[in-house]
Formats: sequence, structure tokens, C-alpha cells
Amino acid sequence: MPMIQETVTFLNSKGEQLHGVIRVPEGNGKFPAVVICHGFDSNKDNEFIFSLWDNISRAGFVCMRFDFTGHGESKGSFRDFTITQEIRDVKNAVELLKTSGVVNEKKIFLIGHSLGASVAILAASEEKIKAVVAISGIARLDDFISSKFSEHQIAEWKRKGYVQFYDFDELSTELLKDIEKHDILSAAGRLKCPLLIMHGTDDTSVPSENAKEIFYHAKDIRKLELIEGADHRFTAPAHREELISMITGFLAANLKMK
Repeated sequence: MPMIQETVTFLNSKGEQLHGVIRVPEGNGKFPAVVICHGFDSNKDNEFIFSLWDNISRAGFVCMRFDFTGHGESKGSFRDFTITQEIRDVKNAVELLKTSGVVNEKKIFLIGHSLGASVAILAASEEKIKAVVAISGIARLDDFISSKFSEHQIAEWKRKGYVQFYDFDELSTELLKDIEKHDILSAAGRLKCPLLIMHGTDDTSVPSENAKEIFYHAKDIRKLELIEGADHRFTAPAHREELISMITGFLAANLKMK
């Protein structure tokens, strides 16, 4: 399908510039749209995010990938990273699509990977969204913190007011305070739109038990797909192909629903 591709910028809730890339199908009328949300230590140009965007855009959707505040090309400080800010970034991305003139605002989908999946669920619980796809999602934010940092690091984080992340970034204690405000499982239960939960059984970064927990707490309009042998980013070509096929099928099916 012929498409038009463009780089876009828009402002976050602090007035800082965020960067994204959008593909729009050629033709007249308004199209369904997808916003893709990357993970914690990732960005819009990550190979997995690009692959999702590339394949979904070819299925007739306006498709947008963007960098959250403090990530990739977007402005803002990674030090001040919070879940609240990421939720606001998603809402601003959705608003950009709604006012673009080429998007059917009643048919906007969110797709997230890893922490981006959790943020997509949280945002959709507060925003009118057509459906959500959560890939390799995290069920509990305290587990997310403990998977990245040791008990000693967390204690030092609280004592000093910041923690070193890798060799080049810091995170302030605002993140520790902020995660207490957000409950992903509760948000999944509040969703009023369909939810597709996808996870690889060999994911060592975020175990597939997270997907089962989210599924258990979500409402009836949800579906769980566990792909046998797949890792966190569905690296094997067969796993990636199966993932893309299930997602595009889910999106197409929900376009037919009122």
C-alpha cells in the first residue's frame, strides 16, 4: 500500500519537544491509527519497535512511533523519568493524531512493548481508545524496579536522591514515589476496550507470568496469546511473523466492531 512518511514534533505536558515518525496511507478520507509505545531503556528507533511500525503501517493504518520524554531524540531529562509523564506523553501523541485531519478519532489503537505495554494500559484506562495490544508487558511496577536494581541500589537511591543507571544516566527518587500512584492490574480491570495480551514463553526479561496476571485482572473483552519459545523481543523470524499476524488480525477484527 502506498504511504506518506513524515517526521513530526509535538509538545509534552511540560512544553518540551517530543519526536516521532508517522506513516499515512495515500488516499482520501480518515484512517484508523496506531500509536506504538517503546519500553523503558529503548526508543522509537529500536529494531523491534521499527518492525512493529513498519508492518502495521502496511496494513492500512496511520502508524506512529515516538520517543518518550528524555528518550531518543525527544527533549527532557531521563533523570526525571516517571510513569505519570509517560502516560501524559501517550495522551499528547493521541491528541496529535486526533487533530491531524487524516485520522478517524474513534479508531485509535495503542500498542506497547515491555514497560510501554504497561503505560499503554494505564493510558487507555483514562482515555477513549479503540483497543490495546500489550506485548511482553509488566504487571507490577515494584517488580519492574526490583528487576533493574538490587536492594542495595534501591536503598542508596533513597538515601542519595538518585541512582546511577548504566554508566551515563541517573534516575531521581521521583520514580519511586510515582510508581506508588499507578496500579497496572487495576487499570487493566478498568479498561472499556478490548485488550490483546501477547508474551513469549521464553522471555527472561519479563516472565510470561506477567501476561497471565494482566489477563486475570482484565475484563471479559481480553485475549491472551503466549507464543511458545519466543523471547522478550520475538527475535526469531517465525515468532516475529506470528506476533505481527496476530496483531494485524486483532486490529482488523476490532475495526469491524462498533
